Amino acid sequence: MVGNNVRPIQEDEFRYVVCILKDNPRASWEDNILCSGTLISSHHILTVEHCFATVDVQTKVVVTIGGQNFDNGLRHYPTWWVSFHQWTVGQGQEFLSGIHDILIVRIFGKPRNNEPCLMGYVYPVTIINGEDLTVVGCTKINDGDTHTLLATATVHILDRAYCQQKVSNDYGYPIIVDEQYICSFNDPYTLIEYGDSGGPLLRHGVLVGINIARCPTMDTAIHPAQVNIHLSLHLYQNYLCTVSTE
Repeated sequence: MVGNNVRPIQEDEFRYVVCILKDNPRASWEDNILCSGTLISSHHILTVEHCFATVDVQTKVVVTIGGQNFDNGLRHYPTWWVSFHQWTVGQGQEFLSGIHDILIVRIFGKPRNNEPCLMGYVYPVTIINGEDLTVVGCTKINDGDTHTLLATATVHILDRAYCQQKVSNDYGYPIIVDEQYICSFNDPYTLIEYGDSGGPLLRHGVLVGINIARCPTMDTAIHPAQVNIHLSLHLYQNYLCTVSTE
């Protein structure tokens, strides 16, 4: 997470936010980071499917919960994970068109003193243009030295029509923003980074979406014209309610 109003989380703040990492003691925490996630039950974490795209049978994954830094949280290990696509196929349901970058991880053991985050199934159209929401993620903050830790920021929501227009103008051709997405844009910029993917988008402390990426992709790593893309939970209520009780 980079840009305006980004700050480290305080002690005992956002204790339901987790960092998902490769468990490789020979690598740095920064090199091990895969993504962020949110505790949605005593044993289940919500994140993005692309977080596990590079995970294979040789990759050991660890989840850290309840720490301001990666190395002071409690460590838990996944027992299984299932994406929305895998769950839909397993249920014999017709798969929704579009990209559905969402996945639930079940961890071994119950985290101590970490209450799950309440989920809200809010349609993106009901979130007004300019409304302030909160993002949290496992990120790097540069304050002279680079530290990897949990950070948060306030972001301003763009309505879908304006987001489509802005992204289309940036790309130079028409872009459709599907109904499951929420866009945010700050001026001066506040942008999510790789490790923030899967982290929560919060409305009054309620989980309404997860961080996906920033858009459009540009030659420069960061550009103030980019918008943040978040995935709304409203299409996935059945999946979330079913899997988080297994």
